Amino acid sequence: METSLGRSTSAEIDKDAIEGQLRLMANCFGAVHGGTGTLLVYATTFFSERCGSMANGFFFVSTWPGCMFLSVPLLSVLGRQGCLLYSFCSYVLYGILFCVARAIQTKNIDEESCVSSGPVLLCSASVIAGLGAGVMWTSQGSYFAHASALIASGAEDPQAKAREATAWLAGVFALRYLGWEFALKLLTSLIQYSKQELPQDDISIVVIITIGAIATAVFAFGNPLPREETSAQRGQVLGKLQAALSLWPDVVIWLLSPTNLAFGFGAAYMNGYFNAEVALNIGGSASIGALTALTVASAACGTVFYSHLGQRGLALPMALGSAAMLVTMYFGFTEMKGWSAPWIILPYLVWGLGRGSYESVNRAALANFYRGSKADAAFANFTFQQCTASSIAFFVNQAKVSVAVTTVMAVLVMPCYALVRRRADQQERMPLIEGASTS
Repeated sequence: METSLGRSTSAEIDKDAIEGQLRLMANCFGAVHGGTGTLLVYATTFFSERCGSMANGFFFVSTWPGCMFLSVPLLSVLGRQGCLLYSFCSYVLYGILFCVARAIQTKNIDEESCVSSGPVLLCSASVIAGLGAGVMWTSQGSYFAHASALIASGAEDPQAKAREATAWLAGVFALRYLGWEFALKLLTSLIQYSKQELPQDDISIVVIITIGAIATAVFAFGNPLPREETSAQRGQVLGKLQAALSLWPDVVIWLLSPTNLAFGFGAAYMNGYFNAEVALNIGGSASIGALTALTVASAACGTVFYSHLGQRGLALPMALGSAAMLVTMYFGFTEMKGWSAPWIILPYLVWGLGRGSYESVNRAALANFYRGSKADAAFANFTFQQCTASSIAFFVNQAKVSVAVTTVMAVLVMPCYALVRRRADQQERMPLIEGASTS
């Protein structure tokens, strides 16, 4: 019998091969996602602020149906790799349409109407990318959970091995994902600051699109996974769609949500109000790009630390991540009043540690509690929670609300996780295989 990772299931699972395939996926994922994330940041610069913000809003809103109503049926039809390829292609298409929209926009972007051809095309591209994002994160989580389950399947103690593999693979993925984001943001800045006769903005867009297209091709042809498709799976599309919503009454999916909600509101606050009203006044506009890149670097380093620490249990790294979010919100609440300019790096460094926990430890926790057929639906809900929080924060646009919600959710992280662990202990084992009860 063929596994979804391209290896036959035998008495022993080739751990090195599985980890190698996940590394390849993580690198391709990071290259594609990092490029699109960079373009989203620059949408308000390459277009008018109002139109760029509206387009980004469409991206977040479109992620909702992507993760909740599109991802699970597509996973049944296309399989994990097929869904990742679909989402990669949607991101590359976003970059191409972004470039076209920029070419046809009016010359005076300050007076540009959001109903003109350029912004309308950009908003359409954002919807396409948003739907792809919902599928991307859900299928990535499913791919990740299945990889750790395969590694644990031949172990003497599969429960302990699965927890160890989950923590380690979470760090492997997050480090590469964040590393690519940092590299592409830095590369874009270097291109824009270089002295060339050609327009640097256009060159940076083309470079991002090219890197994304190459990464998509490498994943498609360099990792030939068998297509997970049977007639029975096709008949289960509606059932798996219902499975995503069926987890809503499950208390565990909500007890694991505080980190998602804290990160969603906190990220919107940091990338919005804090950048524009605090960092801009202290460090100037030229500091924003470097500071946000510093957050990515801090998160990447944090994932390495959390990955090793998490092999002894997820409680401590999860606590450190929530504490980092709380400290960041303290800086946000005080707005760094009385601090000199060099200290502006502190909230970005600390927030990076909180983000690192979200990117690695939080995903590992979800993968530990939802395995097999429930993993796809669980990660769909995971994405939905974070995107819902970000979208609400984006549209409400109230700094005090975002700080308050982030603080409350960060405080609730550990008590909620303790309840989940107690629930699992009462069931005498972690739900590691298909059909595990989370009632």
